[in-house]
Amino acid sequence: MWHHSQVARLETRSAQEAVRHHLANTVGVSQVVAKGIADDLPNILRVAGADAPERGPYQVQHKAMAHYEPAGKPLSMCNKVDVALTLVDPATDAEPGCSASERTKRRILRLCQEAIRQGAILSYEDLSLLLGLERTTIGKYIRELKNDGHPILTRADATKSSRNQTHKRIIVLMYLSGATEMEIVRRAKHGLERVNQYLSAFIRVAVALKNGVQADLIGKVCGLSKALAQQYLDIYAEAVTNPVTARNLDEWVRRIEAAPKKGGLQQ
Repeated sequence: MWHHSQVARLETRSAQEAVRHHLANTVGVSQVVAKGIADDLPNILRVAGADAPERGPYQVQHKAMAHYEPAGKPLSMCNKVDVALTLVDPATDAEPGCSASERTKRRILRLCQEAIRQGAILSYEDLSLLLGLERTTIGKYIRELKNDGHPILTRADATKSSRNQTHKRIIVLMYLSGATEMEIVRRAKHGLERVNQYLSAFIRVAVALKNGVQADLIGKVCGLSKALAQQYLDIYAEAVTNPVTARNLDEWVRRIEAAPKKGGLQQ
């Protein structure tokens, strides 16, 4: 029986051979150049963002709408993002005493949050397909999740909210999920300067909160308007509820607090 890694290598090699053959026989470059490009194909795709995310146990690969696509744009013209989504999490889905409806809500929340942290946003139709549920059932659970304090979960929510607010949230959550600034620039279709502005404002809010500043004073302390401060407070509240983003947030705050202060080393 073939081992999974052997099959993966074979599939990659087949793709590289196809590219080499195309370049040499159709485009007309030399065999040496064609082989060099084909051999570097995985790296080229990774840099270009065309490679699929790695899948872990119990995950599926799914194409979801990029978060920046506006409402009203024909779906056939919208960009899609490859995301890895966890259909089953044995640690939480099999928790004793958890009802079937609660397990379904957890799955919906997990899928929506994972997509957002990868620069995409799921629709009701995506969730229906992934979970084998009717659209009306998905809508019922989404309403319950929003009542529980989870504001923007699906494309329907995102297209109704402020685009800038949605961009801030997704960019910060992508960073807290391990994406680099350049990966965010590529996947979120935002300039590096704007990405860094969002991240800088968020971490100022996070550090202030960690140091005991009251929420109603965050705007004044961090140099933000009241409305803008509230947006970052909402993102912070969401980030600390997820184990991955909460852990990375704590590490980020520690790095900031341990860094030398302007004008000299931290005392």
